[in-house]
Amino acid sequence: MTWVRVAGVAAALITGCLLSAAAVHVSGFPGPPAESDAVTAATTAMGRPPIDTPGPVVVCDYWCPEYAGDNVVAYDSPPDRTDVVAVTYSLPQGRAAETEVAARVRLEDAGWQSRSDGTLTRDNLVLGLQITDTPSGVQATVVASKAVSPLAVTLAVAGFLIGAALGWLVAAGAARRFRRHGDSVRAPAGTLTVVVIAVTFGYATTAVLLLYNGGAWPDAQFAEFLLTVFPSISIAVVTATVVVLALIALPPRREGLLRLGPTVGQTGNHGAARS
Repeated sequence: MTWVRVAGVAAALITGCLLSAAAVHVSGFPGPPAESDAVTAATTAMGRPPIDTPGPVVVCDYWCPEYAGDNVVAYDSPPDRTDVVAVTYSLPQGRAAETEVAARVRLEDAGWQSRSDGTLTRDNLVLGLQITDTPSGVQATVVASKAVSPLAVTLAVAGFLIGAALGWLVAAGAARRFRRHGDSVRAPAGTLTVVVIAVTFGYATTAVLLLYNGGAWPDAQFAEFLLTVFPSISIAVVTATVVVLALIALPPRREGLLRLGPTVGQTGNHGAARS
């Protein structure tokens, strides 16, 4: 029963993360914001429109590349879910400190609200200002991202809870069916189950330790982060789980049809004829 409970917890974590990630996508939260919204906000901050030439969304793989030829770039970063639109200005005059103060004043006058982490928010957008001095003047980058919506958070939590409950029930049903099989099914299914449990709990422990040590990950897309930051692990775990369920779904062993015992009408010595 202990192993059944452990397997149930592992199944709950796996299914919960899968359903949570899927539910968040229903809210429309994932992905960078619209470039037009980012350009409007950057224009307000810097007091001038940027140079914006048509271009595709840049898909990042852990690190977003430098992008030349356009000062407005949308970045889609699947591993850590940092989906942003970066609007960059090259200003030949001024100093970074003065430029940032002026940008914040313009944004606050336009209704943007400053937050404790230095970003500003309005209309479901979050703006970050990255302004530095360069040999040729000032480089100012306005980074726009979507604000986490209450709907996305609600769907993330609800998806995880429903998925966890579903995973627990599937694991309980699989355990009952597992007992009806012979060693030819139990051996591979049991071995794969142990591997899935070990990897799942090891991965979950690592995630908890990273969070405890100050990891900052998107709230609503936490489940998707876990599934996509190391995709090979997720694919291996899900594949092994599907194989286990497929093995257990096979027709169980049939009970022996022949039973040892006295044949019909045989009574042994007690049935000896009387003289």
